[in-house]
Amino acid sequence: MATSLMFRNGNQLDVLVLIDVVVTEQHASDVTITDHPVEKGVDITDHFQPKPRALRLDCVVTDTPLDAGSVATPGRSRDAYAAVERLQAEGKLITVTTLLRQYENLLVEHLGAPIDASTGDGLKFSLTLREIRTVESKTVPVRVSVARAAKKANTGKKHAPKADAATENKSVLREWGKALFGPTKG
Repeated sequence: MATSLMFRNGNQLDVLVLIDVVVTEQHASDVTITDHPVEKGVDITDHFQPKPRALRLDCVVTDTPLDAGSVATPGRSRDAYAAVERLQAEGKLITVTTLLRQYENLLVEHLGAPIDASTGDGLKFSLTLREIRTVESKTVPVRVSVARAAKKANTGKKHAPKADAATENKSVLREWGKALFGPTKG
């Protein structure tokens, strides 16, 4: 079964690359589990965070398509590889449908093509795609009232007045002590 790499063009999905054979599919879905040490015993786990899904495809594209009714096109395999390179360079979001599920919002994270004597009129390449999560931020007008402070006059340095001898040794605690226990020495 041929697999296609599609990207969204507005509301429409466009097929960009038609892959003749996907030799292997590797699906990855991971989470990060948070651990917190405690004084005694094992660490406690109280949360997890899903990581973006990943998909690795080992593909074959030939110059002679395997679909019935398709016409052999010289350079078709190289054109398919170049199209995937463009997707990667432009950061286009890709949709891929596999045997297990349909993946949306994928970016090409890795693209590799080993070429050897057996390459011929076809191309084998590996493709690693990773799901990205996007958010849209909204701009909201906010009314801010600015309090206008009165301009302060520069009156120079001020010094605190010295306490007179009668109030220098007075405190609330000392006055309470005198009321409860009578006057004390010192």
